[in-house]
Amino acid sequence: MDLKDFTPEQLRRMNIQPSRDRSTPTTKQSKFRNVKCEVEGLRFDSRHEADVWMMLRTREKAGDITRLRRQVPFPIYVPVFNAEGQPLDVRAELCVYVADYEFYDKSGKRVVMDAKGQRKRIQPYPLKAKALMLSYGIEIVEV
Repeated sequence: MDLKDFTPEQLRRMNIQPSRDRSTPTTKQSKFRNVKCEVEGLRFDSRHEADVWMMLRTREKAGDITRLRRQVPFPIYVPVFNAEGQPLDVRAELCVYVADYEFYDKSGKRVVMDAKGQRKRIQPYPLKAKALMLSYGIEIVEV
């Protein structure tokens, strides 16, 4: 007997999912249900991220901020220890935090900004944000 011989209801009762029609491709839904979009020829992971970009571009054109950049990488380093637990004069790259935006305000202060749509902060973001503060002295502004 083959699986094709069973009805969908019988398969369900046996806890077997009938195969879907693979002739029609499906797009995988993102973890946070955001919709990727494109603005000014740039791709964004969400509509919220694109809206923040447009707001920052407007502020840059008005002269409120300067040197606006997006998707800025910040390598996070950690100290390296020998077998006895003594710190060496070497640091290893643990990970890279990629900020959504970086710019400088009128006073010349560097601002790192992240567009966060969800209220709950999912790991590893809180850990990377703390590491960025410890490594660079930069606090992330969330919008």
